[in-house]
Amino acid sequence: MLFENGKYSDGSEYLRNLLPKSFYFSINIIYYTLEDIANLILSRYYNDYLEK
Repeated sequence: MLFENGKYSDGSEYLRNLLPKSFYFSINIIYYTLEDIANLILSRYYNDYLEK
C-alpha cells in the first residue's frame, strides 16, 4: 500500500519527513559508526578464531 502522496507503506519516508533533516542525519552517522565498530570487533575475533 502507498500513502496518498505516493510514499512507501513502511512509513520510513513518512517518518523521515516528520523529523528534522539534521536529526535524521545525526542518527544515521551514529548508526553507521556503531556498525563499523561492531564489524571491526567481529572481524578481529573471527580472525583470532580462524588462526587457532
